Amino acid sequence: MVLFLFRVLFLVIFLKRGEGYWYEEKGYFGCTGWDCFIGGGALEGAGATGWGADFSGEWRVVSATGTVPPDGFVMRVERASTGFRFTATGLRNGETGLTLLGLTAPDFVLSTDGREDLNQDGPFVLHSKTVWIGARLVTSWLSSEFLGTSFEGQWVRFLSADGREMTIEIHADSSKGQHSNAVLKFQRR
Repeated sequence: MVLFLFRVLFLVIFLKRGEGYWYEEKGYFGCTGWDCFIGGGALEGAGATGWGADFSGEWRVVSATGTVPPDGFVMRVERASTGFRFTATGLRNGETGLTLLGLTAPDFVLSTDGREDLNQDGPFVLHSKTVWIGARLVTSWLSSEFLGTSFEGQWVRFLSADGREMTIEIHADSSKGQHSNAVLKFQRR
């Protein structure tokens, strides 16, 4: 209940100040600056340097809504000193849909201490910041421009109560006005 009240307070404060915005058609909150999510993480108790759920292990996709992941897609997650290292395997020619940009990169590092991370996925450089909001790992990201198009979005990762299933909610927008929402569910191997 307290976590819910902090979330409501956070939304009210930032929406009134004009620093955040609500995606009505998509049903999630976004920010106009990195500080909005860092502020949210601090308000919600886990903080930018706290540890929420442990996503370590090998994960296999068991279901997807809004996107089609590659057959045999497996994500390995290792806990690092300041975040997580993600390794994707089972990909053919490294090609995936743009909804999965970053998630299917062969090697990807996310810091949970408030630092900006730079990662490469194909021709795109992704700038991201990741924070804990309760037991959810929230990553806001922006891509570099390639062939006149860039992307931005958010990944929200969380575990089931028993820790055997990981869910990733994906929200992505292109500079050309396209929107994508998807949910991937993984099972720990």
